[in-house]
Amino acid sequence: MITSAFTRLARLRGETLGMPAHPVVVIGHPIASKKPDDIAEMALGALPDIVRSLTGGPSS
Repeated sequence: MITSAFTRLARLRGETLGMPAHPVVVIGHPIASKKPDDIAEMALGALPDIVRSLTGGPSS
């Protein structure tokens, strides 16, 4: 799970490591100024995508 500011870098890293289809779960950016409860809510919102990326299910 990464923030949207790092999407391009994460995809490039996957390609560099020979894993161009490596799943990347993206949440909003920035998070540094967010309260812990807000970050937890963002993570919970991303949970379905996290599960899909770990189980090989279809991505959204």
